[in-house]
Amino acid sequence: LWGCPRVPCVSPGATRSFGSAKARYAFSARDRTELSLREGDIVRVLSKRGQPGWWKGEIYGRVGWFPANYVDEDFSDYC
Repeated sequence: LWGCPRVPCVSPGATRSFGSAKARYAFSARDRTELSLREGDIVRVLSKRGQPGWWKGEIYGRVGWFPANYVDEDFSDYC
């Protein structure tokens, strides 16, 4: 959009976020490092680094890893 950088807006003191994503499918965490999702959940994406195909996110106060292909990224948080 008109030269707008694709960087999420972050307020001072806030945890860095890569925006949000909506769960397309349910995912059941297999251990404490993973994040369970229900279809339709909105996840705050915290990191896209780590194991290929896995993102780190937060939902309902819980933080963990989930499969990136289970969500649709929401780009409305950008600009």
